[in-house]
Amino acid sequence: EGRFAISHFRVFGGTHTEKVEIFRDIASLEKRSLHPVAVALMDAAQAEGARPRRDEKVDDFRVIPGQGVGAFIQGRGEILVGNTKMASNVFQGGFVSLSRSYPEAVHCVKLWENEGCTCGWVFKDKTPLAIFAANDDPRPYSRAAIQDLERLGVET
Repeated sequence: EGRFAISHFRVFGGTHTEKVEIFRDIASLEKRSLHPVAVALMDAAQAEGARPRRDEKVDDFRVIPGQGVGAFIQGRGEILVGNTKMASNVFQGGFVSLSRSYPEAVHCVKLWENEGCTCGWVFKDKTPLAIFAANDDPRPYSRAAIQDLERLGVET
């Protein structure tokens, strides 16, 4: 209802334990952000029982404008959380190489984007760990508002 929520989350070859560790990494980075997708990721991490790592374990936090966030997490490596543009820039060989190496992931991201989701990637030391999708459920009055606009001849 006007707020993003994580609708899909897929770990590459990982166990539930690895999923929780990835959510801990995500929470350690995204707790510094008020971006709507960051808030959704924090909510998802909390739902998985994943708490952020202590601040002293997180070094060199940075925002990558228009792409995502990154940091070095002691004992884990460099963690990056961001959109497909970031994934293309991070992965050796760009998007074409990413598509060849992780075709199922790229396929899922495209499907989720076609559903209207905002998609993202989680990397550890430039290797993809997970993909996710966030969507914004329409507010209850949105459908009626769209129907009113269409009756007025406005294309939606």
